[in-house]
Amino acid sequence: MLIGSSKEAGIPMILNFGNKKPSISKSVFIAGTACENEVKIGDGAIIGHGSIVHGNLINNNVLIGMNSTILHGAQIGEYAKYRN
Repeated sequence: MLIGSSKEAGIPMILNFGNKKPSISKSVFIAGTACENEVKIGDGAIIGHGSIVHGNLINNNVLIGMNSTILHGAQIGEYAKYRN
């Protein structure tokens, strides 16, 4: 797993990457979230409580709202705000 600096993770958090290699950049906040498969999370991303991130590319400075589900293969562009 490649993890940059200045990360904060909330509890509980489920990480299930299998044999994939996730990449989490710097200044990322992940709160009580399930991350699975190959996930790439860019600088300054915020992932809200109860979210599910499943094999995605989340670019820089993205806000994923609470209880959001990002399906496998999705790509979230820079500065995007996503909510369910």
